[in-house]
Amino acid sequence: MKNFAKAMDQDGAAFQYICNKFPVLSQAKLKEGIFVGPQINKLLRDEDFDYTLSGTEKVAWNAFRDVAHNFLGNAKAPNYI
Repeated sequence: MKNFAKAMDQDGAAFQYICNKFPVLSQAKLKEGIFVGPQINKLLRDEDFDYTLSGTEKVAWNAFRDVAHNFLGNAKAPNYI
């Protein structure tokens, strides 16, 4: 998540959406991509966030989502190796 947030366009709609979704986080934490587990889960479940992403951001987000669901979760995918 940290690498994804750092690579995002800081002036883009998706970054602004994250800033509005988590108003308690400081601007420095948002720019550095410092998120805790519940915040990441909130973004993973948010369908509106997908619509704000640009082309390359959407591809990267889908890859991160696949890793989070199929490898990092409690129930691993059958092909996680």
